[in-house]
Amino acid sequence: MLRFEWNALRTGDDVLVHDPRGAEMTLTDGIVTGIDAHKGTNGVGIRVGGNSSATAVLWPSHLAVHGDPRDSTEPCWRCQELAERPAPPRDGSPNAETAGAHATQRPDAALVLAGAT
Repeated sequence: MLRFEWNALRTGDDVLVHDPRGAEMTLTDGIVTGIDAHKGTNGVGIRVGGNSSATAVLWPSHLAVHGDPRDSTEPCWRCQELAERPAPPRDGSPNAETAGAHATQRPDAALVLAGAT
C-alpha cells in the first residue's frame, strides 16, 4: 500500500493484510481498529480473525497491507510468491517428493563413553 493511502486509512476500513503469524504470510481479511498518528507514517492496528477465538490486532508495515478489494496492478512480492507456489495435494496423500523420505531408516545413535571406565 502506498504511504498516502496508508495515512488515509480510518477506523472501520476493510483491508487485506499479509498475516505475519504464519510462515506462509497468507492474505487475510482485516478491519482497521486503531490509528497511531505520527509525523510521516501512521501506525495502523488491524483486527484479523473476525470474531473467532483467533482474533488478533496486528500493527503491520504499510508494505504488508492492501486495500479491499486489492488493486491487481499494485506490485507485491508476497502476493507474487504465494501465486507461484504449487497447490497442496487435495487428497491429503504425500506428494512424490516426500513419499520416499520416510522409507529410509536413519541409523540409531551410538552410545559413546569417554574417559576411564
